[in-house]
Amino acid sequence: MYERILRIQPLEFKGERLDEVGKRIVAIFHPLFTGYSINDKLQLSDTEAGLITERNSAHETIVYSPSLPKLFLDYIKPLLVITSLGVINNNRTSVYGGSDKFYEVDFISAYKSYGVLNSDHSIDAIVSVAIHELGHRFGLEHHKWIGRYTSKQKYCPMTTEHIWDKAEGRITSSEYLSLQDSASFCRGCTKKVERLKKEIRRHNVLV
Repeated sequence: MYERILRIQPLEFKGERLDEVGKRIVAIFHPLFTGYSINDKLQLSDTEAGLITERNSAHETIVYSPSLPKLFLDYIKPLLVITSLGVINNNRTSVYGGSDKFYEVDFISAYKSYGVLNSDHSIDAIVSVAIHELGHRFGLEHHKWIGRYTSKQKYCPMTTEHIWDKAEGRITSSEYLSLQDSASFCRGCTKKVERLKKEIRRHNVLV
């Protein structure tokens, strides 16, 4: 029987309700993920912090995302890392998250999410970013927002901020995430995911 458990790793994470996050992710992707487990919270040691973090102009600790997988080489995969720290990419740009297919490590930052980390809105934001990054793992790509709504008439999680915020006028991170669906994809993305799900149901394996 096909089984693929998503491991959720809290890294310097200040929130709770990760069970809710895990359940919602599995509900969207099942049977691509058949379940989830939550690892013990991880606080960075000085050595570990030296590997993956630096200080920004406000003297806050931030994670350099290309170095992040180095910390989890021996962990069971696939792994979703959730952190309350800010995250930057190769271009030194602040990001919501990222996906490293080679190491099977996806990560999201709750740093840019809105309000209290345990609020309903914040959980929606975390789930939306999580399914965006996990969507990349299953072949989904960024797309423009025009005409790509979900059944709830919200923007698909694979919509990217920089593509449509110029057309709509600049908005805050919290407003951006509130416009995205945290429970489903648009029709085009859903078709791609459903094809993979059928593959598993027919052959008991993801090719």
